[in-house]
Amino acid sequence: ASSAICHDIGHRGFNNAFEVVSRSDYALRYNDKSPLENHHCAQAFEIALRGDGQANIFQDFEHDTYQHVRKHMVGAILATDMALHVDIVNKLKSMECLPDDSLELVNLFLHAGDISNAVMDPKNWLHWGALVQTEFTKQVAKERELGLPVSGFMDGLTDQIKASKSQIGFIDFVIAPFFQP
Repeated sequence: ASSAICHDIGHRGFNNAFEVVSRSDYALRYNDKSPLENHHCAQAFEIALRGDGQANIFQDFEHDTYQHVRKHMVGAILATDMALHVDIVNKLKSMECLPDDSLELVNLFLHAGDISNAVMDPKNWLHWGALVQTEFTKQVAKERELGLPVSGFMDGLTDQIKASKSQIGFIDFVIAPFFQP
């Protein structure tokens, strides 16, 4: 549950590709490797461990328990990087049964939750879809402002037809491969 709560903490509305191409502080700090997800992990642990102690959910953990929980949280949050999606889908497709490894299960479930807006009830799906489209539109505007290459799949989403095609593409190429056996 902690991983799910923390998996987008401090997200500023841009994707990893933007963070890298814009040479952001996150990309520089994490050497272009999952800069957002690494930031989410670091932020979660900094809040828990560096504050006044009120947010420290780990304070009563034994060392081994803390290390185990930290490993699971970091692994699950890093598994939400969409750059890993195809690998995760391929791994999922090759499984004959669910893995015994709890870390692998947590990673799969959090990744599934992270991309699941399109399988929610229509009211929630439309709400989250609109929020994502707004975020994408803002990223495109920032890319143009900075003179960066524009992310084509994010461009033009204020047009309802393009926005609908974008949603269909997301379902066809991201959701369906993950959720269909």
